[in-house]
Amino acid sequence: MSKLITDELIDERLDWNDDAEYTEKCDIVLGHYEVELTSEWKGNADYYIYSETTADGYEVWVTTDDDRSINVNENVHYYENDLGDSLKEAIQDYSVELIQCEGWDNDEYWITDVIDELYEEVYDIKKDELIDELQDEGYELPTKETTEA
Repeated sequence: MSKLITDELIDERLDWNDDAEYTEKCDIVLGHYEVELTSEWKGNADYYIYSETTADGYEVWVTTDDDRSINVNENVHYYENDLGDSLKEAIQDYSVELIQCEGWDNDEYWITDVIDELYEEVYDIKKDELIDELQDEGYELPTKETTEA
């Protein structure tokens, strides 16, 4: 009889906290992607997310990897809900090490949504890596029985 990879074995070996607090999720996600987020203006970030005010008083958001060259069509957002996709892409871009993100320290909803989503993705990555390790140790995935209708 072979050793089977079960959900219980994965849970035991993975040591994953499904009920992690937001700060713990941030540490895990940012550690996995080896990126730092800061709300402080450092001027040397690899990616920037910040708000600006237009000449007529509207707030817009800028997402860019070069804060000295802004393309209005690509880098300026009128709505905050567009910012999450930009943040997620920047975090997952392994050439980005530092992201200057306005609102990071205020737990803006679009930031927490991205962290929650990436936390689940990191779990899936870690689970797949663990399954590979277990298979290297001689464990096997259970076979799925097919039923005929």
